[in-house]
Amino acid sequence: MRRIAPLLIGAAIAVLAAAGFAEQQEKERQVCPITWLTAPQTHDEAEFITLTNADRRKLGLRPLALDPTLQQVARTDSWEMYAKDYFDHRSPSAGQSTPMDRYLKGGGSYRRRIIVGENLYYCTRADVQRGHTAFMHSPGHRKNILDPEWEQMGVGVYQAPNGRFWVTEMFLYRR
Repeated sequence: MRRIAPLLIGAAIAVLAAAGFAEQQEKERQVCPITWLTAPQTHDEAEFITLTNADRRKLGLRPLALDPTLQQVARTDSWEMYAKDYFDHRSPSAGQSTPMDRYLKGGGSYRRRIIVGENLYYCTRADVQRGHTAFMHSPGHRKNILDPEWEQMGVGVYQAPNGRFWVTEMFLYRR
C-alpha cells in the first residue's frame, strides 16, 4: 500500500513533482471560475469550520463565524496554488503575495487594526478529517486554530480533476 503524505506549509519541506511544461501553461491560462468563487459553502469547507469550532469549544473558546470574503479569498488561493503549481503562503502573483494582500485585494475592509492568519494543507486525495488532524498536530497551525483573538474564518477547498486536494484556512481579527 502506498502511503499518502499530506503537506503542511511550515511543518515540512516538500518538493512537489513538476507538471509537464505544456500542462503547466494550460493551467496558468485557465481562469478561476467566478461561479465557484461565489457558490455556497461546500460540505468539505463547512466540515473544516465545524471541526475547528469543536476544538475551540473544548477549550472554552468562542466559535469562529464564517466570513464570506475570507472564504472567497481562501478559495482563490487554493485554486491558484493548483493552477500555478506551488504550495506556499507567498503567492507568485504580483500585488497579492501575502495573506493580508490577498484579503485586501479580495474586498476585505481595512479598519484601524486587522490581523489575517492562514493555514495551508495539500494532499493527493481529499480527506477533511486527515487535514484537520494534521493541522492540530502542527504547533503553528494548531496555534492559529485555537487563537482566542480570531473572530472569523473562511475556508477554501479546491480538488483538482486528478483528486489532489488544496485547503486554505484564513482567520481574521478586527479591532
